[in-house]
Amino acid sequence: TLPELLAALALLDRLRAGHIPGLGADPERTAEATAVAELLTAAAVRQVDGLTGAEDPADAHALLELA
Repeated sequence: TLPELLAALALLDRLRAGHIPGLGADPERTAEATAVAELLTAAAVRQVDGLTGAEDPADAHALLELA
């Protein structure tokens, strides 16, 4: 779902920024996290396309987070 994708992207941002306690800097991990973030971003955009006609308020909140 879109909220789950956004949560995953937020976690990856923290990982790439080095904000996860106990994980030191690792260029390979950063590169992998960047690649995964690109995939998740593409999936989030596809979810937005699928929200046409949605009536769930959670969908609107997820769209705000994506923006």
